[in-house]
Amino acid sequence: MTRSSRLAVAAFIAAFALLALLLAGQIPSRHVKGDPGPQALPIAVAALVLIGAVAAMIGETRPRSSGAEPWQQALGIGAGTVAFLLLLPVLGFVISAALFLIGASLYLDSRRRIGPATRLLTGVGFPLALWWIFSRLLDVSLPRGLMGF
Repeated sequence: MTRSSRLAVAAFIAAFALLALLLAGQIPSRHVKGDPGPQALPIAVAALVLIGAVAAMIGETRPRSSGAEPWQQALGIGAGTVAFLLLLPVLGFVISAALFLIGASLYLDSRRRIGPATRLLTGVGFPLALWWIFSRLLDVSLPRGLMGF
């Protein structure tokens, strides 16, 4: 797939996500106090897809680094995903996800453009935020690990 075709696909996905976001905003909001209502999930998903598509479009306009080929990166991330899934029952969600995110960012950022503090805060912050959202707001238990969360 050429760079221009990847850019076109990302632009199409962004347009589709924007349309979904606009349509989700029209869902009637009949909810109980404290309940996010029926609009919350479609709006959140459409916003995340839109952010991802815009990020992909920005990524396609940047010059490529001389790092690994895309298929090599996909294999590396696939191996990291398998390791994440194997460590999940042992270490729990937060620790496994933090190790995966930090490892993936080290692997994909061969030029080390991201600082260690940013990498650590992001790698630990996202799993903690997801754990809090799922366990506290949605009352869904994620696999618990060594530290109890």
